Amino acid sequence: MLREYLYNPSFFAHLIVWVLAGSVSPFAVIPIIFISNSIWFRDNAYLEVVLGLFFMTLLSDSRNSSLAFAQVVKPIHALIIFVFFYLKISQFGIKSKIHVNLGLFLVVAIVCIAQSPILFESFQKTVSYFLIIFLVPNLLIWDWEINKEKTIKHLIYFLSIILVIGLLARFLPIPLINPFLEGRFAGMFGNPNGLGIYSFLFVMILNLTATYYPKLFNQKLVLIFYSIAIISVLSSGSRGALLAVLAFLFFRYYGYRFGLPAFIAVVSLIISFEFAIDVLAEFAASAGLQEFLRTDTLESGSGRIVALDFAWENIQKNYWLGLGIGYGDWLFKENYYYLAILGHQGQVHNAYLNVWLDTGLIGLIAFVIGWGRSFAKALSQSKFTWAIIVGVFISTNAEVWIVGSLSPWMITFLALITLVMYMKPEADETPEPSVINQPAIMTYA
Repeated sequence: MLREYLYNPSFFAHLIVWVLAGSVSPFAVIPIIFISNSIWFRDNAYLEVVLGLFFMTLLSDSRNSSLAFAQVVKPIHALIIFVFFYLKISQFGIKSKIHVNLGLFLVVAIVCIAQSPILFESFQKTVSYFLIIFLVPNLLIWDWEINKEKTIKHLIYFLSIILVIGLLARFLPIPLINPFLEGRFAGMFGNPNGLGIYSFLFVMILNLTATYYPKLFNQKLVLIFYSIAIISVLSSGSRGALLAVLAFLFFRYYGYRFGLPAFIAVVSLIISFEFAIDVLAEFAASAGLQEFLRTDTLESGSGRIVALDFAWENIQKNYWLGLGIGYGDWLFKENYYYLAILGHQGQVHNAYLNVWLDTGLIGLIAFVIGWGRSFAKALSQSKFTWAIIVGVFISTNAEVWIVGSLSPWMITFLALITLVMYMKPEADETPEPSVINQPAIMTYA
């Protein structure tokens, strides 16, 4: 298995050189990134291109000052990839239409930039968001057309490495990795919730892989992958991620039969969030899990209510059109101390309110319709998508990762959606799931 993990030693050598050069200066690593991507595009190694960008965004999430260069470099990294991608379009063509579905949202986002208090940053985030939605699915499809199952196999191995290294850092000192934040485990990520989100996304992409390609990994290895992901979710202490994983697995094996009615039930559950919080607090008290579930913070919803009230108050000022992508993050940072006094630290904690702040109600409607069209396409390929929709809806009601411009979570999510929409086996003979009569990996598509 170690040989599979290190399927391409030269690729990992590139990543190590990036870290060493970047720790010296951001300007030292940019030409090296250019050379790395030129080699990968020359060799049609498009998965390496995507994973290289993923790695850079992961570094940008780190709290280690030696990796601060990644924040500066990652938008330039994306532009370098776009240049090489453009030169290859005539050979492979544009396969994914996800970016087309979000075209109206792009138009609204561009209009909103004009009023942004962070004009350059908003422009950069807008361009980056649509670059990643355009590049990642197409590059993955290109690689899959060449390598088929190997693309997915190597993707899973690489994504699992991130979790494995994080867990090892909990017990062993690993350079540049600070695995704990205020007593909570964060692995290779900058904060525990980031680890929780990533683990949730990994569970979904692993489940889909085992569904579409049940012979790609043996059952023992699949169980190991699941164990790594679940341990990571639990170790992070992220309630939102844990709830998303449980909801996904439930709808994966049971709720898919009910489709839209089941999804409406989940929306109703989210609306009655306060009741759910009370139930969770009572359960934690009866089970002695107060410390693990951090129920001491639940009365104020971990500052969630404060964040939602503050976001809603500012939405009224720019109801129809917002102040550009990135405005929500900037607003909460500018009011950090005020919100901290009220009991909140962090961002909006709701992707849809964040989009509303950034692009107004018009932008939010365009955003929902855009992703809705992509999910509808995915549903036409597999009923599996209902479970993804439920899990993602729950997760994005607690975190804003789906509106992040360049992040490891967005890249992982795009890999998942691309796998559902475009990388399904031609002949799917996998039976419907039965948690009683079949192992977990033998599921329908």
